[in-house]
Amino acid sequence: MIARLGFNNKVNFKGSNNMTEEINPAPWSGNPTNLVVIKSKGNSGKTTTIWMLLYELIKQGATLNLLRNVDSTVTFALPAQLPPVGSRPDFVAELIWLNQRIVLVSHGDTPRVVQKELDAILLTHPDFIVCTSRSQWRTGSTWNLFETRYTNIHFKRVCFWSEYAKQSKDMLLVKDPTITAIVKYIKP
Repeated sequence: MIARLGFNNKVNFKGSNNMTEEINPAPWSGNPTNLVVIKSKGNSGKTTTIWMLLYELIKQGATLNLLRNVDSTVTFALPAQLPPVGSRPDFVAELIWLNQRIVLVSHGDTPRVVQKELDAILLTHPDFIVCTSRSQWRTGSTWNLFETRYTNIHFKRVCFWSEYAKQSKDMLLVKDPTITAIVKYIKP
């Protein structure tokens, strides 16, 4: 499958096992939206990773324009600190960072919901969409949705694997290399 889609390189960021896979789309007249996908298996901390990315971007000066529940118009205030495991809701956030509009979508489990969110977000032409996906290529998976529905969209797509901690004390620590690599990728 990788050859068919034209993955042209894999980059191992120094000090990290996080591999990236890139698809370079055909040239077009506008600026492509960069789709950054955080991939991993179920219950491995993808939502935690994207929550940590949200806090890191704000720490680096991003302005939060919108924070709402996935598949809803209900907004909520950013908690002062990372919510504890089990109370981290899936969210959509819009940020402005270094003159770029970045949209984060933490829900990656249900393709119907992801498709609804991405279709609406794409109409607004953000510079980056960062979302999550289970890593399985199977019928009905979010990853399958990316491969089948959005292959003709002018995306530059990069995938980061979110590491899984075997012990809960290391859960946040193992996410740091992924966060660092994504920030490095989206920073102009």
